[in-house]
Amino acid sequence: MILLLIIRICMIFNSYTSTIFSTSITCMNQLKCDNNIEIAFIGYSNVGKSSMINFLTNQHKLARVSKTPGSTRTINFFKIAKKKYLVDLPGYGYSNFSQNLKNTLKKLIIKYLIYRKSLKAVVLLVDIRRSFRKEDYTIINILNKKNLPILITLTKSDKFSKSIRERKMFKIKKECLLIHKKVSVILFSSTLHLGIFDVKNFLSTYYNT
Repeated sequence: MILLLIIRICMIFNSYTSTIFSTSITCMNQLKCDNNIEIAFIGYSNVGKSSMINFLTNQHKLARVSKTPGSTRTINFFKIAKKKYLVDLPGYGYSNFSQNLKNTLKKLIIKYLIYRKSLKAVVLLVDIRRSFRKEDYTIINILNKKNLPILITLTKSDKFSKSIRERKMFKIKKECLLIHKKVSVILFSSTLHLGIFDVKNFLSTYYNT
């Protein structure tokens, strides 16, 4: 039993190193196939989506990382295996975007979340220092209606002591369970290697269903 657990842990940690970039889209009409298994990463601009993807796959330049918020303006697909994709959605809430661009990106994100049949689960990144904001609740409500599971990862968790970050996590989890039953909340920090197994375990669960 212990040996099987060790094997499973090793498989989870090594299962994404061969991930490759597949395609980018700017409108839903560019997506033809809708029978894949896709898990999307979403969150505010500069919350750390691209950095997390690079960390998970152990590839420093797979997803574009920028200190400037809003660098991801397309839906980017990364192929993990046959018919299995990791999806990097544009960040939302960047104030320096024009209203027209904000509306365009918002529509693209919402259409993907609502209409994409291949979407099986979502990783929602939230900066633990800022907690939840309006757009985060909008995303959770959309996914609740679709009955899709969510893993909420509280990034930048290394900025707080263990007791404070665990208190914040408990508070957020309590709030989220009021509007979505299929939600899990974890602490994440690439600096502390915190939460990496939880994220990979979540991905493996839905890629292998």
